[in-house]
Amino acid sequence: MSARLVVFGDALIDLPTTGNLEFRGFVSGSSLIVATAAQRLGLPTALATRLGGDFFAEAILRYLRGNGLDLSLLEQGPEPTTLAFVLNQGGRTRYAFRNEGAADTRYAPPADLRLPQGVQALHFGSIALLFEPAASSILGVVRAHRDSCLVHFDPNVRPTLIPDRARYLEQFAAWLALAHWVKLSREDLEFLQPQRDEAEAAREWLGRGPRAVVVTDGAAGARLYRPGREVLWVRAPEVEVVDTIGAGDTFSGATLVALLERGLSSPSALETAEDEVLLEVLGFAARAAALNCTRAVCNPPTRAELEAGAA
Repeated sequence: MSARLVVFGDALIDLPTTGNLEFRGFVSGSSLIVATAAQRLGLPTALATRLGGDFFAEAILRYLRGNGLDLSLLEQGPEPTTLAFVLNQGGRTRYAFRNEGAADTRYAPPADLRLPQGVQALHFGSIALLFEPAASSILGVVRAHRDSCLVHFDPNVRPTLIPDRARYLEQFAAWLALAHWVKLSREDLEFLQPQRDEAEAAREWLGRGPRAVVVTDGAAGARLYRPGREVLWVRAPEVEVVDTIGAGDTFSGATLVALLERGLSSPSALETAEDEVLLEVLGFAARAAALNCTRAVCNPPTRAELEAGAA
């Protein structure tokens, strides 16, 4: 079946530790997780990125094939794979990236890239927007297809990769203008708009183009803002948390599944959607993210697991 969603961005190896400098590698990357989550939940999805020529890239490729993702938009080259060292300690997650000249930062599709027939939505964001030529190339494709696809954006802010905050904020404003649906975490919000009221910040962003802004807030759930509407809020399911890595990306992938299944594949559809329908979307995404948190590292649920409520 042809892909209905295209996810642009990063594909890398996570190397988590709890502080003892003993690492074990896992296939990861914000965009890769979004794509995997959507595919596992039943939405045919293509991942658009560049893989390198090392054995890390071989592991990523096996993972993508094993999850049934559409690989027609993949590039491959001789570059190394991005490595993300992750420290989980005291409830806080810290990252150290090794990605100079890495393959996913060199992704360079043409602006007139031909997407799979039947694509209804695009996702972009995360660290792929911090490096050239990947950033400009991805934005060019999104810009070219914005009028025909629902565009979902998650900045997935990584402060250790942002040397110039002022410059990043300028770029963020341009990214907002391309998006119809924006998802960000409470931690992202605190970096982007410290000391500012959440609703005030969200409504300012809505004035720049998006039709919806969602703020995820861990155990406190998620809040949805739309122009001229009351805020919608869903609780996070109560689960025994094992690991939060990938929860936000699983939320994004599940959101896209739920939106397209309800016919919300255009800005106009988002504007007229009933509150009850959007609460269903948020609830579906929150359940998927919560189930991911019951597992070590990152392991988005399948549709069968989500419907069964399996841990």
